[in-house]
Amino acid sequence: MKKIIIFVFIVILFTAGYFYNKKIQTDFGTTTSIDMAGKSEVVVEMTGFAFVPEKITVNKGTKIIWINKDSVGHSIKSDPHPEHSLFPEMNSSDLSLDQSYSFIFEKEGVYSYHCDPHPRIMKGEIIVK
Repeated sequence: MKKIIIFVFIVILFTAGYFYNKKIQTDFGTTTSIDMAGKSEVVVEMTGFAFVPEKITVNKGTKIIWINKDSVGHSIKSDPHPEHSLFPEMNSSDLSLDQSYSFIFEKEGVYSYHCDPHPRIMKGEIIVK
């Protein structure tokens, strides 16, 4: 009986964690691109297991700075996972809390990316015009 109670508790705990994470994504993530054209630098925070903002539009020559605000490691890797081959020049190493990584986008295009340790939940997109 004790094993069943422990098993049920673990299932409830994991289910609650899953839906809490989905709520964080809903609160912080965006479904439409935020227009940041005209800015020379744009900061994207990695917080609550999401890229904030998730989708942005910028001009050629814009410097994107990603800053990890979570206590777990994150990275920036071009799609698709696990090859990271769409635009490997933008791939970063793992970033710890408060570490940053930057990249200047010189070519027009759509750059989809993700966090390598969390590819299913942490996704982003940069549209360069």
